[in-house]
Amino acid sequence: MSLSAIAHTAVGSGLSDASRNTLASDYQSFLNLLVAQVSNQDPLEPMESSQFVSQLAQLTQVEQSVQVNTQMEALRRQLSLNAALSETALIGREVTVPSETFSLDEDGARFAYELGTAAETVQLQIRDASGALVAVIDQPAGEAGARREVSWDGMTSGGLRAENGRYGISVAAITASGEAGSYQTYSAGKVVAIDYNGGSTWLQLADGTRVSSGDIIGAR
Repeated sequence: MSLSAIAHTAVGSGLSDASRNTLASDYQSFLNLLVAQVSNQDPLEPMESSQFVSQLAQLTQVEQSVQVNTQMEALRRQLSLNAALSETALIGREVTVPSETFSLDEDGARFAYELGTAAETVQLQIRDASGALVAVIDQPAGEAGARREVSWDGMTSGGLRAENGRYGISVAAITASGEAGSYQTYSAGKVVAIDYNGGSTWLQLADGTRVSSGDIIGAR
């Protein structure tokens, strides 16, 4: 096996355990071959010094690649552990994430919205699972980029208390020019458990939904 082939194996941002073991094995194999070559060379035709130095340089490069990848893997695992430990502190806290739905319970519901463009009129529309309009909440004119929190007691437009469960939220925002404005809605929920799956961290909320830890924009 040539040293250049071994060096090529080390190129890349990271190695799997199998690749790393192969690289280490190839490194040791080449080292043994180099020692054997030097020990058994013809005294009358010894290896040229430039060739020997070149092979040693490549050997050093491979050795450093093995060490760097091992250290990077250890660092990655430590960072993952630190992130996992820090996220357990979210259990019992309320987190806010981007969402087009929210949960209504006996205490009512809280959600938020953020306008993408300034709007003269803003109206929140709450719909049930079937898509039927349940309630409409008028909001004041708003500027772009300002997130506004909203509380809903669960009372419908017909004056009845809506059943507990999941509801959809949308925003009818009209700009000064009469065009529909863009927006982003958010919901809040209490974290009850942390789930680590496939290298990702998922938060289990009290209402049964799962959200990615990377989507959290706030916690309290």
